[in-house]
Amino acid sequence: MTTTTNSSSVASLNLTIDTKKKVIAMTKKFAKASRRVGSPEYDMLQLVRRDYPSYRVETKTTKAKANSLKGLNYKFMEIYIKKHAEDKLEDFNVQTAKLDGVKNASYVEVKAWFLNTFPEIEEYNTLRDALMAA
Repeated sequence: MTTTTNSSSVASLNLTIDTKKKVIAMTKKFAKASRRVGSPEYDMLQLVRRDYPSYRVETKTTKAKANSLKGLNYKFMEIYIKKHAEDKLEDFNVQTAKLDGVKNASYVEVKAWFLNTFPEIEEYNTLRDALMAA
């Protein structure tokens, strides 16, 4: 097993040794699998713990991304367009393939078009609440 001064990954088992912080870090999936005695993950963790007895073992956590655009769906987009720029409604219908014979774009493409067309949606949650209350 090789280590560097900062960190190294042990195989591709989602186990990382950070020599700078003196931490053995593992993913949640690896941690769950390593609870089964005799599993490859358990054996690997025990091997690493023997090699680095003074290191603490941690489960990696990921920070949840704040999604300020939660709830931005086709219905909201259509209502917003009708209230603020009805001339863009046909473009929206083309994007969502509400017209016969037109291949629809993916949600990601429609969302990108909508956000480029209406950049004021940065404060989307406030606007959504106001529109849904109306």
